[in-house]
Amino acid sequence: MYKFMLLIFMISASCGSQKNSDANSSNVELNSENNTVQEGGVVIDLEESVQIGEMVIQFKEVLEDSRCPIGVECVWEGRVRAMVAVSGDGMTTSEKEIIFGKTRPGEPTSKVIGSTQNVTVTATSISPERTADMDAANTAYKMLVTVSKM
Repeated sequence: MYKFMLLIFMISASCGSQKNSDANSSNVELNSENNTVQEGGVVIDLEESVQIGEMVIQFKEVLEDSRCPIGVECVWEGRVRAMVAVSGDGMTTSEKEIIFGKTRPGEPTSKVIGSTQNVTVTATSISPERTADMDAANTAYKMLVTVSKM
């Protein structure tokens, strides 16, 4: 049931985001009356950038996908390590590693990608689920991020 609800949420979030085909990016809507960002979820495709308020976030790459495939019994549940790039001023970019699943000592546990005075953007999940015959190099990964007002 949880996976079904997550799938519905991801589909509705992707339908609500605008695509800018010229720049291969999507924007979270700004309310033009008071210049505020609307809260909600945004789906970012691998190698895609989105603009959320003053931040530009790019889902750069999947560093590791060691999750246990669906229908397989595993000793360790595995994890996904993803790299995102964040720019707040359009010029300076910082990279952050986001880990979904188990972390090892010394690894980052925060899923906050970035924040401004107005919003916080947090990585929520990554899809698709791993399957036994999945070729990670050719997988169309998507990251769900949530935008919350501060």
